[in-house]
Amino acid sequence: MRLIKGILILVFFFLTPVFSVKNASASEGLIELSSTTGQNLRCFASSLLMQDGNYVIPITCRNLVYPVEEGIFSYFVWATPLGGGSPVRLGELGFGRAEYKIRTAFSSLFVSVEQNKKTRTPSGTIVMRGNVAPIIFLETSPTPSPEGLVVEEPTPTPKPSLRTKVSTAVKRAGIAVLLAVVAVMGLVFVLTRPK
Repeated sequence: MRLIKGILILVFFFLTPVFSVKNASASEGLIELSSTTGQNLRCFASSLLMQDGNYVIPITCRNLVYPVEEGIFSYFVWATPLGGGSPVRLGELGFGRAEYKIRTAFSSLFVSVEQNKKTRTPSGTIVMRGNVAPIIFLETSPTPSPEGLVVEEPTPTPKPSLRTKVSTAVKRAGIAVLLAVVAVMGLVFVLTRPK
């Protein structure tokens, strides 16, 4: 009986992480960053998930002021991870145009002014912020035009990421282990039953 309890406890600990894995939702969309300081600063960015598993984020801004304050010349763009945690540094904004790549799914972007160009965490004033909004054009169904019907082309499905592949393999292995444990328990039951 102790053997069966031990096996059940081991099965529980092996299978709990397998079935609790959650996939992050996509961060594709449009981001309008508005000023948080009352100035006329603004940026527009888009985020597209590429086949290599990275999000590509081109960004363009208007009305940036240089120097920001005395001794501060740098605007930095940061992403807020979808699953929480510390902001991810995308990079310096330069003179209002840049392109970044990030593998982490995110829900919003913000811009801070930083004195130290090597900073890994935002420590300066946040001057702009914006959330990822869906691309409405891609979310809605097209309507037929008077000239003819609109033909939709299928959207290519991105290749599964390494994390998804590992998660699937672990789930399959967990199911195989569970079946093996049930078979062993049945065998133990049959062999130890009084005759």
